[in-house]
Amino acid sequence: LQKSMEDYQSGEECPDYSDINYQVYLNESVLSLVLTCTERVSGKTEYRVYNLNVETGESVQDDAFCQVMNWGPMRLEQEVKETAAQQAKIILREYYGEETTDEALEETYGYLRTMADTNLERVKLYMADDECLWAAMDIYAPGYGMQRQLVQVS
Repeated sequence: LQKSMEDYQSGEECPDYSDINYQVYLNESVLSLVLTCTERVSGKTEYRVYNLNVETGESVQDDAFCQVMNWGPMRLEQEVKETAAQQAKIILREYYGEETTDEALEETYGYLRTMADTNLERVKLYMADDECLWAAMDIYAPGYGMQRQLVQVS
């Protein structure tokens, strides 16, 4: 990724990405770097999130966000799941129709894929300038598969 970023900035041909952008956020001692990478061939946008403790230089784990948000680990997990469920239903309603009930959506392949533990384990959290907790998470979109999105958790 570093090589791709350097090639892109130098104007040289970047084989994997047609565009790479980044945002940096500093909240207390947590530096969050959010990379937005657009794949050259597919045009698909990827979001990559890295969190570092600026005092220690070490990677920041989710428990640090529990402290910043003044939440326990169970609440953090619940908030992430609720956010994923809401986002999945928004996308699935666009496909199945606005009149589709929550219960019907919760039985669809897309909803089940989004809410699978193996998918939710890949969620990457970060703090933005608005001091809200955000997540890069995969949401299933019919016809497109899993799509990485940036969504506000709190």
